[in-house]
Amino acid sequence: MRQQKATGAPVADVARAYTAVLEIYRLAGMWSAIEALDHKVSTGVQMEMMLNLIRLVKRATRWLLRNRRHQLAPTDVIAEFGGGLEQLREGYPEVLRGRAAEQYQVVYDHYIDEGVDQVLAESVAGHQHGYTALGIIQAAAETDAPLMDVAKLYFFMGERLELDWFSGQILASKVDTEWQALARDTYLEDLEWQQRALAVGALRHMDEDCNLLACLERWEKHEASVVERWHARCTRSCTAPRADFAMFAVANRELLDLAQSSTRARIELMTCRLPDASPAGRGKHVVLLRIVPERIRPRVICEPRISR
Repeated sequence: MRQQKATGAPVADVARAYTAVLEIYRLAGMWSAIEALDHKVSTGVQMEMMLNLIRLVKRATRWLLRNRRHQLAPTDVIAEFGGGLEQLREGYPEVLRGRAAEQYQVVYDHYIDEGVDQVLAESVAGHQHGYTALGIIQAAAETDAPLMDVAKLYFFMGERLELDWFSGQILASKVDTEWQALARDTYLEDLEWQQRALAVGALRHMDEDCNLLACLERWEKHEASVVERWHARCTRSCTAPRADFAMFAVANRELLDLAQSSTRARIELMTCRLPDASPAGRGKHVVLLRIVPERIRPRVICEPRISR
């Protein structure tokens, strides 16, 4: 019912998206592994792990309903995202940065201390940010960029722009009505989209050295004025007595400006010879204005380096 209200999707589409999410993330086996911990770990720890998976299912299902509204055949969705999820799963937690990495480590250490085996602890802790994998896979497919490049830049963006802190502020906000709950979910979805768009925009600045940090620095220089404005907004938000929905709306708008600036198509001036058979027209040139949508060049010939 909540998914229907949030997205307007029919029940059948909600069921399709839910089925696809369970298979993409291999949640049935993970759920059984948690149930098998009966009398081995505390009931409270089992409930924590189950709630983490339930949150993942809710957010990933909603992502599919919003981004694959007319393309929800489970077989096709699983084929589209399953391989990328496996690749990202192998890359966790190394691709995480900043607060995201800290959150993963805290949760993982907690489960290990409570007696959960290492493989299950890694899987459940990694799924705290698992829903972002869908957007990362889509961005990589749309831009022809290597998946791990997009993933690393996505989390670099979260660290450099304090987006993980901003996400935490939204999640911690108190909701008293159904409308406020829907608004909070919308802010989180917008934040995920914008962070993904920022990573794609930054990839435009990748050089032949395949150095992700250098790429990010070039992007920051190019978008210096808008980035500075965003950091100023974050500073003001930190000093506010309490976070509220008005603050989230204004901050999300600032972030949208930065995302749009990063991904805006470039304008090229082209000089070309016009075909003209008349003597007066021969040899004339004209300047044409063309909007060129940005495409990210695939870089599969070298492994991206991260220099300190």
